[in-house]
Amino acid sequence: MTFAREIGLALTSLTRGRRCYVPTAGLRYVVALGLVAIGWAGAPSPASADTVTYMTSLQGGNMCHGCGPFGTVSVSSTANPDELSVSLTLNPGEVFASTGAGAALMFDVSGNPPLLAMSLLPSGYTFHDGSPLHADGSGNWNSYVSCDICGSGTSPPQSSGPITFLLEANTPLTSTSFVANNNGFLFASDIGVPNGSGGYFTGDVATNGPLSPVPLPAAAWLLMSGLAGIKFTTRRRTAAA
Repeated sequence: MTFAREIGLALTSLTRGRRCYVPTAGLRYVVALGLVAIGWAGAPSPASADTVTYMTSLQGGNMCHGCGPFGTVSVSSTANPDELSVSLTLNPGEVFASTGAGAALMFDVSGNPPLLAMSLLPSGYTFHDGSPLHADGSGNWNSYVSCDICGSGTSPPQSSGPITFLLEANTPLTSTSFVANNNGFLFASDIGVPNGSGGYFTGDVATNGPLSPVPLPAAAWLLMSGLAGIKFTTRRRTAAA
């Protein structure tokens, strides 16, 4: 009996309430796919990632607006409404700098609630909150991540990240919780950008925002879940044969 015939018999018996013989393999496929569908329907909707790219350079000799990209900040929700996943990925060749112009990642949150950064990676970076930082060019910031392993300026040791962490507060957080600082910037970073002569332009790169959603379509999640279920049950059926 073909697989399609097995599925047909199984579905017919379920929808019409009839008692009939349903081959074990066909029933197993229906149950497996049903569980996948139920699990998908009952699970939280896939979180979208909101991203923004650095397009402004405040670096000496490289000052410009709309001239990036210099790196991308990504923010996404988690199962905890008081938590956000945050990451910063630099472009190839760029490095975090330690020039006194700022820090690896700087931002402000609306209402300035107490914040914690959990699971901060890579090692050698530290989250600071409650001790405002003045960055030459980009302005004042309430929260920031510093690169403690970076050499002076862009001297070795160098680090390019990416930086990732979970930002936690005592109040719900969303991507709109990030607000512009006193100079109108949403995020800023002190980095080195290759200058084409073997060195780097150094200083802050920044963005005025906004964060823009980049969702993974729900249909894609359903398709991947269904394919995973079919692959699993097909493997079981082949092994049994």
